[in-house]
Amino acid sequence: MVARYVFNAPTIWASDVSQILYGMFFMLGSAYAYSASSTSAPISFTANGPSAPANGGCGLLHRPLFPALAFFLWVGSEFAYRSILFNERIVTSPWMPIIWPLKLAIPISTLLLLIQGVSELLKCLFAVRKGVSLYEEQAGSET
Repeated sequence: MVARYVFNAPTIWASDVSQILYGMFFMLGSAYAYSASSTSAPISFTANGPSAPANGGCGLLHRPLFPALAFFLWVGSEFAYRSILFNERIVTSPWMPIIWPLKLAIPISTLLLLIQGVSELLKCLFAVRKGVSLYEEQAGSET
């Protein structure tokens, strides 16, 4: 704002950079947000809460997103590859910045989300098989 009104030199790049960075932070932060939410207490369906196997089984119901994420990874990779190949730029901006770093963040964030999803799936399978969640077993081993 100072550059625009005081020095009469508007920053045409500021809006584009902020939109690109926000998009990248949002996409790349999704796997971290997924992992951070997994460490919280599970949702209780009864007054005492379900047993660990029930929690694990309930967690397994949320895993059908894997095929959709795999498809999104495949399509996003092609999307990013073409953007890098042609050194794509934002044509609606007077600054015309390159856009391929943002498009490259799509398959990277999807891959990270898939990896985190596999981790969560393994934790759910552990809870179903052992009858105790991985967090409860780790807490019990420390005492």
